[in-house]
Amino acid sequence: KLFKRVLFHKQEVPFVMELPPYRMPTLRTTVRHMWSKGEQYLKKMGGIIMFASILIWALGYFPVDEELEAQYDEKKAEVTRAYEATIASGIGNVDMLKEEQEAKLESLHRQEVSERQENSYISRLGRTLEPIWTPLGFDWKVGVSLLTGVAAKEVVVSTMAVLYQGEEVMEEDDGSNATLEMRLREHGFTPVTAIIFVIFVLLYSPCFAALIAIGKEIGMKWAFFVMGYTTVLAWGVCFVIKQVLDLII
Repeated sequence: KLFKRVLFHKQEVPFVMELPPYRMPTLRTTVRHMWSKGEQYLKKMGGIIMFASILIWALGYFPVDEELEAQYDEKKAEVTRAYEATIASGIGNVDMLKEEQEAKLESLHRQEVSERQENSYISRLGRTLEPIWTPLGFDWKVGVSLLTGVAAKEVVVSTMAVLYQGEEVMEEDDGSNATLEMRLREHGFTPVTAIIFVIFVLLYSPCFAALIAIGKEIGMKWAFFVMGYTTVLAWGVCFVIKQVLDLII
């Protein structure tokens, strides 16, 4: 209504379209259409999500720091030599020593990947834009996932999975891998942050496909307007909600 008063002053022409009578679809027709649409969606989005995940991984892996790799290789070699010497001496339980060795090597590997990711291209991009997301309680990884979501909203979760679980995740006592939820909690992703994140994803810029459709229908300037307006609206709404939730919770 606000846009109608401010931006659209032209008198609207009544639009009348005759609709055919609605009929209850048969089960066969419903299943066939569901299968067809689902297949089209998976073919389209599967490629986009895979490409986006590979791109995010590459940006998080490069540039390769050979000096950093050499340092961690030496640390891993020292741990391996120390435990092999202890096992060879016959001191202590062999199985426990091997488990401790694997745990220390895994810890070093996680530290290496984390440090490498901190110096990666995607980290540099994310940290440049981090001041935009900080008032909402988001870190640079969440910010990057929201940026990739403009390509397709489905890419947001896969991007977060790559960024937060880029390293081989720590195995639990039962042998199962730590979940993305646990990783997010480790990085300070609280229930309030989760609520704000969901609201932001629902409100901010439509995906590229929707923006292109808007551009074809009413012009690219309106597509860019929608992109900017919805993103600013999402930020403003989430900022207010966060302040309220911080006071309540």
